[in-house]
Amino acid sequence: DAAAIWSDTWAEHLSLAGYKTGVSNPTLISGNDIRGLCHGDDFVLVSGRSGLVAFEKHMKEAFQLRRTGHIGFANDCDTEITVLNRTIRINMAEDLVELEADRKHVQKLALDMGFEMGGEEGEAGCARSHRRSPGAKRKPTEEAATPRETKIAENNNSQ
Repeated sequence: DAAAIWSDTWAEHLSLAGYKTGVSNPTLISGNDIRGLCHGDDFVLVSGRSGLVAFEKHMKEAFQLRRTGHIGFANDCDTEITVLNRTIRINMAEDLVELEADRKHVQKLALDMGFEMGGEEGEAGCARSHRRSPGAKRKPTEEAATPRETKIAENNNSQ
C-alpha cells in the first residue's frame, strides 16, 4: 500500500545518513541529535538548530520539502506552530513548551467521561466550562492539583 511504500522510502533514505527508525514504532526517528516522528508526510523533530539543518539538507537530496515552521527559544524562531491539529507554543516567560490538544479530541474525551460541553455548539470548551452530566459514574478527584496541573488548567482556561 502507498503509506507503507512511503514509510519504507523515507526510512531507507534517512538510514543512509545514520538516522534510525523505531523498532516497535517505525514512525519514530532518532540519531544525529534528532528525535522525531513522521505522520503521513508530516515530520515533527526536536533538535538543536544544526541537527535540524542537517536533517532538512539530507531530506532535500531525495524529496521536495516545505518547512511549515521552526519554533524555539532563540530570538529568530517562531514561538507557536500547529502540527496535526495540536498547537505547540513556546512560553518564554515561564521557560517552557506548551502542547495544546486537538480540540476535537478534547471534546470527545470530555463527552465520553460524562461532561457536558460549555460554549458554542461544536466548541471544545475548557475545564472550567464543563459540567458533569446527571448520573455520571466518574467523580472528580478531591485531591489538590499539583502546580503543573494548575498551570495546564490555567492555560486551557485562558483561551
